[in-house]
Amino acid sequence: MRQVFQSKNINSEEINLAKILDLFRKRWYFVVVTFVLAAIGCKLYLRYTKPVYQAVATVRVEDNSSGNQSMNLLEGMGFGMMRDDIQSEIQLVQSRTIVASALEKLEFTSLYYLVGTLVTSEIYKEDAPFVVEYDDSSAVPYYTRFSFFYLAGNKFKLGYQEGADRIEKTYYFGENIDINGFKLKIFKRETQRYTLVPEVEYQFEAIQWESMIGRAMGGLKVEQSGYLVPILKISMTDNVAKFSSEFLNTLIEVYERQDSSRKTQGANQALQFIQDQIDNIGNDVNEAELALQTYKQNKNFFDVEMKVSFDLGKLKEEESSRNEFVVRKMEIDRLEGEVKSGAPVKLFSYSIGDFTDPILSSLITSYNSSTEDIAAARQIYTEKHPKVLELVAKQSDLRNSILDNIGSIRDGNQSKLDYFDQLLQGTKNSFQTLPETERIMQSLMREYKVKEEILLTLLQKQAEAKISTASIVSSVQIMDRALLPQNPISPSARKTYIVGCGLGICLGLLMIIIAGMLKNTVSYREEIENMSFTPIIGVVRRATESINQKYPRLLSIENPKSGLSESFRGIRTNLQFLAADKASKVVAITSTVSGEGKSFVTINLAGMLSLLGMKVVIIDMDLRKPKLHYSFGSDNSLGLSTLLVGKSTLAETLKHTDHANLDLITSGPIPPNPSELILSRAMAALLEDLKTKYDYIMIDTPPIGLVTDGTSTLMSADVALYVVRADFSKRTFLRHPDQLAEEHNIRNLYIIFNSVSTINKRYGGYGYKVYGHGYYSEDHTEPKWWEVWKRFGKKS
Repeated sequence: MRQVFQSKNINSEEINLAKILDLFRKRWYFVVVTFVLAAIGCKLYLRYTKPVYQAVATVRVEDNSSGNQSMNLLEGMGFGMMRDDIQSEIQLVQSRTIVASALEKLEFTSLYYLVGTLVTSEIYKEDAPFVVEYDDSSAVPYYTRFSFFYLAGNKFKLGYQEGADRIEKTYYFGENIDINGFKLKIFKRETQRYTLVPEVEYQFEAIQWESMIGRAMGGLKVEQSGYLVPILKISMTDNVAKFSSEFLNTLIEVYERQDSSRKTQGANQALQFIQDQIDNIGNDVNEAELALQTYKQNKNFFDVEMKVSFDLGKLKEEESSRNEFVVRKMEIDRLEGEVKSGAPVKLFSYSIGDFTDPILSSLITSYNSSTEDIAAARQIYTEKHPKVLELVAKQSDLRNSILDNIGSIRDGNQSKLDYFDQLLQGTKNSFQTLPETERIMQSLMREYKVKEEILLTLLQKQAEAKISTASIVSSVQIMDRALLPQNPISPSARKTYIVGCGLGICLGLLMIIIAGMLKNTVSYREEIENMSFTPIIGVVRRATESINQKYPRLLSIENPKSGLSESFRGIRTNLQFLAADKASKVVAITSTVSGEGKSFVTINLAGMLSLLGMKVVIIDMDLRKPKLHYSFGSDNSLGLSTLLVGKSTLAETLKHTDHANLDLITSGPIPPNPSELILSRAMAALLEDLKTKYDYIMIDTPPIGLVTDGTSTLMSADVALYVVRADFSKRTFLRHPDQLAEEHNIRNLYIIFNSVSTINKRYGGYGYKVYGHGYYSEDHTEPKWWEVWKRFGKKS
């Protein structure tokens, strides 16, 4: 007796690559369908999505310290130019002021649109087939689109919404039009790209300046090309290709001009400051010279050589050092006055000798930036708006910080002046020892020399500043201007198709995997082996002819060269080795539910046995739902039910078929007590009687999962066969053979795997189709993979 163990867990299958490939082969059309749908979706997306174009330009921003060395000549006077780093230049290019200046140069007044079936596309102003001119001082209806229809000749029609009503009126080109206070004229023009076509709808709207600035700033992007590289990559993205390129080229031109303007303005202010100082010092020199000449005339002091005991060189050195701090004091006073006035400090950063104060330079840069921010905010908001008040408060804090810093610098400068005043006072005291006339003469001479030296210094700086001003060039160098974009960056047709079709394929594969996970039927021999301890005696190939038949047929004999017949030959061979000691074998065939093919297996296996010359009888024991008599075209008025109740004899009940050595006992009329008849003594006696006459007694029992009538027959049979149908039997059905063997001690219980599809190239695990294709007579009937429509009428 075969040892039986507890049934395996039906969820404990191992991953089988071949099984997964078979799953894909069966449902490959999922991928095709999702791929085609994804491709169609990508096509529609590309067709009806507004394209986005990008124009790119590059500019080089040179460092003032290297790119314009002539400006460094002013630094000795403390007029070092502000050096904004690359990040400040990026903010400057993106500033509202420069963007607005660029848009003003483009002279936008109206936006034009072409209305399509599903998409409305914008037309660049130069390409529009008509021009709208309106009086911006009139009641301009911003954000309102007017429909334009060309009629014929010089006529057109305007349509617009007025409340809940749609208004349409006809006008002539060049006519003065007044729509609720909105005064405009429309002129016709022909462009290379668009021509006025009757009944084609165009639209236009008056530009709201703030929204246009927002559109430009929203599409503008400025970034540094590389780390520590003074090159800016400026890009502009927009739905209109020509607008993106023209705006970008205009922007970099405005940026370049403003950079030159700032430098020229700073140099001119420096020259003006120097000139003012020269005028003041010049008057002092003239007065000192006049006083010296007057004294000489009064005292007859012409060509008198002064004999002094002290070192005049030391006195000059002290006076010269003191003069430097006098000039610095002038600059400090000038810088403080400029900051207190509230005007932007656009001149230059403060320096002390060769040392530039970085804190003051940084504060002035922030102060100038806040001034521009306040000016921009006042164009949008009122003076009492929180945003404006916040910026003004921030600027006030910066101004106080600058004044505090200037005060600290003034204190330091004053300390130096006091020091040199003390030195000079000591030197002056030494003059008390000189005769009074000589002492006065030396005092006047010294005062004249000091002022003259200051004047010469200022004149030299003025000459240098003029040279620097004449050599000023912009630090912005345009490297590459923006070209007209030919292809949109979004949506990208290639990227859209790759991503969309890739997602379509992945979705199809996912659907296949989900379908496989949700599938609860048995399809592969390995599944049975993994889920049940009951051995498999054989695999029956799916018969194309039997699929569409209502009742089972004896196909193994009708088509002896078919793969189906070969399948039953293999089972027949294995069956001969079971219960080999029995002269006559009782073989009971059952299944879990109806439709798994137990009757089909019964008659075809019996037919194969009869071909060997063995006497075989088939008993239709399914007394509730008989059908074997239909397969053989026999009368069912007398059968097993009448035989067991004694209403007919075995001779009257036994029917000979058209095939030699193959007889049949039909079920007979359906009895009211089928279970009792099957368990009766008469049934046992019948089997014993048939054993003396036949080599094989093939019993087609009722489905074991629906009724228990056949359990006793399986227990008493020499061989019990349990039919499992591929792609039909539930996985949970695989528990039943093990339960029968364990609970009822059924001997020689085996599984027949029925109706295995030839689509599975491994054919249940043996590879018959791979090595035997074309050998069986029905191999040519299997549709090719491209004949998918032929598969739809078949059960998988």
